[in-house]
Amino acid sequence: MKSRRAALYDGRMGKARGAVILFGALVTCGCGGDDDRDAGSLSGSCALGVELSGAISRSQRPSEQLACATQHSFESGVDNLFLSTNAELRFELGIADIEEGATGQYPAHVEILVEARRFRTATNGCSVNVTEHALVARENTEIGEVRRYRVVGSGSCSAPAEPVNEQGEPVTVGSFQFRQPAVWRG
Repeated sequence: MKSRRAALYDGRMGKARGAVILFGALVTCGCGGDDDRDAGSLSGSCALGVELSGAISRSQRPSEQLACATQHSFESGVDNLFLSTNAELRFELGIADIEEGATGQYPAHVEILVEARRFRTATNGCSVNVTEHALVARENTEIGEVRRYRVVGSGSCSAPAEPVNEQGEPVTVGSFQFRQPAVWRG
């Protein structure tokens, strides 16, 4: 039996998945750091540096402004969506098995959407090294305590992201660096 996170990743929830992410998400905007790809130089609450090649050729510099949306996490796993402000690129990073405040190596997956073309890696097709997972704020709300974190790290994918629901060339995801929000509850 697959976990809820695996079922979402497999796309069984279809369009509802995107609506849940955006409707139930904490949305944070921020700018990246310099043009280099050093994770330590990423600034703001949301930054991504990655080079895509193959079916899609796109360079996302950490200095380019992004919006981030994240699902609330309960026991383990963090899902974050990076959206270019011109809506040209949607890059989803799912970090499996990570627990609140933890750092280290974790399996991950990437999903890319550009010009209505969707590509995704295998469920554990990528690996990330989370170097920072720091508590930023704690808040008591009507739905219980919410803890906001900053997650910083880098990653790579062992195989390209394959096209979803179409034939064609895959997308190679180069090494990437990220700074993203995470929200933990429970």
